[in-house]
This record gives sequence, C-alpha cells and structure tokens, in this order.
Amino acid sequence: MQAFLDLDVSLANAEVAAVASPFGDLTGDGNVDAVIMVKMVNFFAVNGYQFNFSLDPGIVDVISPFDGASILFSSCIQQAMETGMDEVAASLYCEEMGYSIGLEALMSSPGSSGMVMGFDINGQNSIPAGYPGDGGNEGNLLAVLVMNSQYSGVGSEIAVNISDFVVSAINPFTGGTVELSACDADLDPFNGCFDTDTFITPAADCAGIPGGSTVEDECGICGGDGASCLIGNECNLDDGGIGFLDCELCCWDIGILSWLGDGYCDEMGGCWFEGPQYDCPELGYDCG
Repeated sequence: MQAFLDLDVSLANAEVAAVASPFGDLTGDGNVDAVIMVKMVNFFAVNGYQFNFSLDPGIVDVISPFDGASILFSSCIQQAMETGMDEVAASLYCEEMGYSIGLEALMSSPGSSGMVMGFDINGQNSIPAGYPGDGGNEGNLLAVLVMNSQYSGVGSEIAVNISDFVVSAINPFTGGTVELSACDADLDPFNGCFDTDTFITPAADCAGIPGGSTVEDECGICGGDGASCLIGNECNLDDGGIGFLDCELCCWDIGILSWLGDGYCDEMGGCWFEGPQYDCPELGYDCG
C-alpha cells in the first residue's frame, strides 16, 4: 500500500463546527459550515484522487467539495498577510513551509452519496508526500466535504462511508504519473478498502428534524399557528364532532354556544363537571 485514506467527522455536526471549525464559512452564506474531512497518508506526491462517499441515513446532502491542500495553503497565505507580508511574499513563505497550492476538487452532484475527484487541469500542481516520520505534518488533508445546513428527515446519528479509492502520483525517478495502491487506514487490504465513521446530528426541533426551526405554538402543537387553544375557537370532541373552547379551554359541544346571552350566569367550569365557563372577556363575561 502506498496511500491510505481516513475519515474525520469531528466537525460534521454543525453545532460543533460553529465553535471549533478552523475552516469557517466556506460557502459564503454567512454561517460556519459543517464538514466531513478526508485525510491521507501518501508516500509520493499525489496529482490526482477519486473516491465515493455515502451517508446513511441520507437525510443531509454534501453540497460542495474543497481540496484540503488548497484550503490549508490559502489559510497560510491569509495568516502571513496579516503579519504584514504582501500576497507574493506570503505565497513564497507558505511554499517554503511545505504548503502546496493543491488540486481542484469536484463532485458528481450534491447529494447524500456520490463521487469526489481532485486534479490539476494543467498537470502541474500536486499534493506533497506526507507520512508518519516525514518531519512535517505526517499526512495530508485530502478533501473537505461541506454539508448542507438543512436536514430532510429524522435521525440522531449518521454513518459516513468512503470507498473505491483511486490515487495517482508522480514517480520521483521518472516524473511520470503512476497509480498508487490505495486503501483505508487500518492497513489491511484483505478486509476491504473503505472507511466508515459516525457522527451525532445537531439537536432536533419538535418535528425531529436535526437543526430544524419548527417550534411548538402556545398550544403545544408542533408547527401550529396557536389557533387550537384560543378561547371561542373550534375544537374536536372525543366523539369526533365539532366543539368550541370555553374560558378554561375545555372543549364543549358547539350547540352549547346558544347559552351565551341567555341571561343565566355560566361560570361552572371544569371540563368534566357541570358545564362551560363563559365568564371571561373573550366570551363577553356572560355572567350577568
């Protein structure tokens, strides 16, 4: 094996990413993005890669991939410029520090499964070798997969899988392109070359959707408009008939509304006792 890919889902939960992600807002929507990271140990400079991904259950989409080396290079330049360097000097500094312009990352289409690939259309850039004991980062951040902030279904945990690795590299002796033997980080090709990891989804709303915005109304109804607990509004009786809500929000047969204004004081109250409670402003203080 000459290349090993490994998942890191520590920033896949948006609540965690919001306080811990070094990548910030990658999509420009004003929010810190939840991301899935794919890391790689490679013994030769890599000039191309490809892998498949899937999320189970598929209740959230990957919407955009970023090349990991490119992100780290840009971050280094930004930090160097904050110290007073111009962009050219910052770029040279970061290259001397071992950072690389990296490759361009593309994906098949946004979704909960698909394919990601990285390459340089001009065939000039690459990801430097990175492995334990190399004196540097001892590996590379291969790709960063940005996740949609909106979930489409219920789920407290999501399993992420990457598989079907293809990695090409630069032969250090000839300069030509060669395909590397690539597998996952357990170093055992005989149990399959894939990696799976799980993460806990953000806190759910009242409908069970992670990170959702649906809330209970004042009547305790998820996504309700509050009308189900307003005095005088219609309600459903136990027998399926239509009723109305009295001053204590007890549901009575709609026919009892005829008692309003009959000259008698209706303030008995108690949903299962003698009768409705009409002594409130919504029902005109029907108590004489």
